Amino acid sequence: MALVFESIVQRRGVGRAEDARSALTSTAACACCSCRAAGPAPYFNELSPRERELFDLILMGYTTRRCAQVMRVSTKTAENHRARMMDKLGARNVVELCRYAWRYGLMPPEVGD
Repeated sequence: MALVFESIVQRRGVGRAEDARSALTSTAACACCSCRAAGPAPYFNELSPRERELFDLILMGYTTRRCAQVMRVSTKTAENHRARMMDKLGARNVVELCRYAWRYGLMPPEVGD
């Protein structure tokens, strides 16, 4: 919790503790079930099986290099899969990828627990 609090203070440039607590509350409110989108995840069906595997590994916190080891491919191949996956889903970074997964209920069981 302290790490989240510190990151909000740094990211939002919040100077006072009251403002940071307010920011934390608003951030926590975004993670409720009512913020999840109804219906199927757009473009997720366009991912190849390897891109879906990489999607789950990234959401579990693996680096691209570690994903390559788990998938038994070269790092460059994993980077290519990642670039194509991110492009198909419209995510510019891992945070946006996590938001996409949360919004459409695609978090792997290891992450959601």
